[in-house]
Amino acid sequence: MSKTRKFGSQEYRDHMSKVAKENGFGGNTTVQRWYSDDEIGELVDRYINLDCENTYKSIFTDKVYDTFTKWKMDVGRRLDEDSRKRFHYQKDVRSNARRRCVDCDVLLIEENHKGPVGFVKRCPGCLSIGSWLRGKDKDPTRGLNISKSKKAFYRSKKGKEVATTIGKKNSIRMKAFSKTPKGRENIERSKKRNSVLMKDKIAKGEFTPARRNSRTHWTAEYNGQKFRSSWEAMWTAIYPDHLYETIRVTYTFNGSSHTYIVDFEDRENKIAYEIKPEEHANDQRVLAKEKAAVEWCKENGYEYKIATQKDIAIHEEFLLSSDLPENIKDRVRIMCKK
Repeated sequence: MSKTRKFGSQEYRDHMSKVAKENGFGGNTTVQRWYSDDEIGELVDRYINLDCENTYKSIFTDKVYDTFTKWKMDVGRRLDEDSRKRFHYQKDVRSNARRRCVDCDVLLIEENHKGPVGFVKRCPGCLSIGSWLRGKDKDPTRGLNISKSKKAFYRSKKGKEVATTIGKKNSIRMKAFSKTPKGRENIERSKKRNSVLMKDKIAKGEFTPARRNSRTHWTAEYNGQKFRSSWEAMWTAIYPDHLYETIRVTYTFNGSSHTYIVDFEDRENKIAYEIKPEEHANDQRVLAKEKAAVEWCKENGYEYKIATQKDIAIHEEFLLSSDLPENIKDRVRIMCKK
């Protein structure tokens, strides 16, 4: 078993230097030092005189490298970060390397230089407007092909493992961020924005909240359609021509704007029906909805009616002989016993 060496320790650096030398990698990372501007100038002079970009001759020794990448690695092993940046900038400027934006031809400055990589292709202005996308012939299938490849990867065993790992990391980061002042501020801002968007979609009929009883979470279903209560399912069985949740009315309650989705619409006779237990008739929110619905009906030539359990119970015999599910028929029997 190989010996474990603490990363960054002197023992670790000595070991890596030894391994590098044994494998011909130089092993001289520890000789990095800061170079003055005059010393940088001398190194650049050697670079130009030796035509290093084409000959790959070292500016420090007599060694010749077989690639320019290895030549740059040699520079990196000897110059510290600050010296390295200054050297490569001076080297590119004095050797007339490309230093103009490929799109607008503006002269690039030192801030646009990326060390060994050289000058960036585009100035900050062109990058900000995505100039590389303008006037170019783009392959229309490129995005689709990338999407297909990604989907295929994430369907694979390896892809699922990657997705799970990414999900866990993102979850940890988001939970930590949500506890910060900035995170809490973002959450509140998102809540308000989403509230406005959802209210607008509900009012326009573009979205309908989940159809289930908000108090019991009990779902009623009849003929493949879900209802918010078993009473609504019964009403549909009695009046199959009545349209479900087609009328939407904006109303105000406790200083906030909301959307009231009326239960049924008898379009032929122009009547809007709300199915509601008698004991809820005087509920303040129900009264606010009723007031707004009555106003809407007056403006649109409709009549507004509230139907209670009594209006359904008179159809007991019909409901029990209908094709309603047995669980809803049980509720018919309970209703009619009261």
